[in-house]
This record gives sequence, C-alpha cells and structure tokens, in this order.
Amino acid sequence: NLFGMLLLVWWIQGFAGIVAQISPKSTLPPGDPMAMAETIPRQIANAHTIFNILVAILLTPATGMVARLIDRILPEKPLPEEELMKTHYLDEKLISTPALGLNLAKQEALRIGTITQDMVSDCILPFLVKQPHVLEDLENREKQVDFLIEEVNSYLMKIIRQSMESERADEAFQIMYTVKELEEIADIIGNLLVTRAKLWIQDDAEFSEAGKRELVEYHTMTQKQLARAIEVFRDVNLEKA
Repeated sequence: NLFGMLLLVWWIQGFAGIVAQISPKSTLPPGDPMAMAETIPRQIANAHTIFNILVAILLTPATGMVARLIDRILPEKPLPEEELMKTHYLDEKLISTPALGLNLAKQEALRIGTITQDMVSDCILPFLVKQPHVLEDLENREKQVDFLIEEVNSYLMKIIRQSMESERADEAFQIMYTVKELEEIADIIGNLLVTRAKLWIQDDAEFSEAGKRELVEYHTMTQKQLARAIEVFRDVNLEKA
C-alpha cells in the first residue's frame, strides 16, 4: 500500500479522472447533493479496486524480494521453551466443577487446534521455496502440541474421576478424541513432512509450475477442511459436520 501510494500520489488527478469515467453516473442534475450521494461511494469503491489490482500487478514479479524485506524487518523470534510448554486455560481449582472444567479443557483443545493450523499452513513452505528456517519451528510446535495434549488428557481424566453424569463424561471423551486427531496431524508434520522437507531442500530437483499450483491447491483445500473441522468442534455444529 505504501508503494502504491508513492506511485500514484504524483498522478492523483489523472487517476481520479479515470475512476470518474468508469464509474456509473447519476441521473440527477449535476450539483444535486443526492447525485453526489449516489456517485461518490461508487467512485471510492472503484478507486480501491483499481488501486489494489494495479499494485498487485506491479508487485507480483517482486513477491520474493518483498518477502525477504519483510523477513528482515520482522524476523521470526522463536518462543522460549517455558512459554511453549505452558497451558493457558486449565485450572486445577475448577476440576471439582465439571461444567467449568470441561469448558476450560475445550478452550485449551481449541488452542491446540490453532497451533496445528499454523503447522499445516507453514509445512508447504520448504517444498515451494526450499528455505529451512521454518523446520525448527515445526518441530518445536509438534513438541508443544504433544505437551498440551498430555496436559489436557490428564486434566480431563481428573474431571471424569469426579462424580459426573454420563453427558459430561461423553463431552470429556469427545475432547480427548479431538485432541488425539490433532496430535496425529501434528505428528505427521513434525516428523514425516519435516524429514521429507530436509531431504527435498538438499536435493537439486524442483517442481514444475503446474506441480506447484497443484500442491498449493491441495494444501489450500486441506487448510479449509481443518478450519471447518475445528469450527464444528467449537460450535458442536452437526449440520456443518
């Protein structure tokens, strides 16, 4: 946006003229306040659209350079071990109140889901750009997921041991089943895909452009499916499931 602004600020009058030409005109007399109310919002919308398309066209060939610039401005800072290995929601004092305890366990499970989503999003990067910097983070996140799942399961077992009605026990087992699925996804990424990514980075082979498009398309579908699954778990939406 900054680049686009610097580019167009010298050409603002011409840009405004083009936007006015392509935008729908009001049928009301010129100068009528209602005519301005009709035309100006359309012109603003069209100006945003043209601006974004133009900047995208100009910057697409330089995407790699922009990415490297952003990495230099905002380098990734790995979280310290003590921050990774810490639960955010579990509270031992609420184990004796199953309804509240289960809600906290579910919030921690949703946090595990978010971490797993981040791993899924990042795991494609080494295969597209052959940069190894993300691999250590994936391995650390996998350890974090393992730790959190162990904590959630232990917390849930303590709740189950309380005198609970069957509905609460079912909910506890549903959370345990869900985090087990997330653990398997994290394991596949943190072990199998990281190992393959290391071999791929060392290899001289490259995917074709068509192959990269297929990978990105498949990866995007996977991300969407995981996001839907976590949403179903969060809202208990059986229709969406």
